[in-house]
Amino acid sequence: MAPSRLNDSHKQEIVERYRAGDTSAQIAAAYGCSTNTVSRTVRSLLSPEEYAELKAQRSAKSSGLGSSVPEIETAEVSRPENPQTSLEDSGIEVPSSKEEGEDFGSADLNDNETFNTDDENVFHEIAVLPVDLPQVTTQQVICRPFASELLPDSVYMLVDKTVELDPRPLSEFPELGLCDPSEQQRQALCLYASPRAAKRQCGRNQRVIKVPDTQVFEQTTSYLLARGITHLVVEGSLFALKS
Repeated sequence: MAPSRLNDSHKQEIVERYRAGDTSAQIAAAYGCSTNTVSRTVRSLLSPEEYAELKAQRSAKSSGLGSSVPEIETAEVSRPENPQTSLEDSGIEVPSSKEEGEDFGSADLNDNETFNTDDENVFHEIAVLPVDLPQVTTQQVICRPFASELLPDSVYMLVDKTVELDPRPLSEFPELGLCDPSEQQRQALCLYASPRAAKRQCGRNQRVIKVPDTQVFEQTTSYLLARGITHLVVEGSLFALKS
């Protein structure tokens, strides 16, 4: 129930009942108001001396009975009906809820624009893998006539899975030096002095075989020439087969 508004007559009656010894709770229940309103009304209409005397009498009476609890009055804190109006009166600017909503909306839009990055502009670091590239020289290739005594006692070579010879054109040996354009498509067999060197160049469809006697190349020169194999490459040296 909403508290009733007290007129001057009601206030005088409250003071008289307070003087008569009625408690603040009894008076508040009779007039439909709070105990704080009763205390405030009594203090405003009585002199400080009389109010203090009445309080002392009521306290002495309560302590003499021993069964009643002394009345505790709580100070009423006045609260402004409109906090925003009070802040504005004090000089503090308070934005309205509509303005706050507009500010938050624009802030969200700016954040989206700021953090919306394009994947194409993102830098990804790629590790560099070591690759064995053939050494290219600008010197003219030196080709010597083949002789079995110029080769090691045994060599290793690559063949395909059917044990067929696997020659390569001279254009695939840039480390030998510059070759005449007319000679670049001539076929050569690549020989290796160690199995480890041969295995490093072995492809998936190839295998490494050992040639225990390099004189076999001298004995089969005519056969190699008939197959279109005109050169041998051994440890960076180029040898030409003769008929």
